[in-house]
Amino acid sequence: MILLKLSTFSLIYISSFRPLSNPKENLIEIFNESTILIACYVAMILLEVGSPNESRYFFGWVVILFAAFNILVNMSLLLFNTVVGAFKAIQQKIMNRKLRRKFKSNLEKRSLIANEFPE
Repeated sequence: MILLKLSTFSLIYISSFRPLSNPKENLIEIFNESTILIACYVAMILLEVGSPNESRYFFGWVVILFAAFNILVNMSLLLFNTVVGAFKAIQQKIMNRKLRRKFKSNLEKRSLIANEFPE
């Protein structure tokens, strides 16, 4: 019950104030809190004393599927951000290498011109 209230207040706070600097991080956090909130509501159904075993079994699988879906989404986002970051880093290294070669060839041309026309 406490987790249910904390999760609700956290979801309201995050969706209202957007405390994180990156909008994507705010959306991910809202998704995570929503998943926790749904799992808490389903867990309340599981804890009812008079509910039949078939419904407990079904709602148990619902909680497991929500948790697995949350993990899958978070891992996919992590993998995507890692691949994009690596791609950008490789692209930056290639650009730096091209700029260094261009700068080096310009320096060589200047020194060649300076040697041809001494002062």
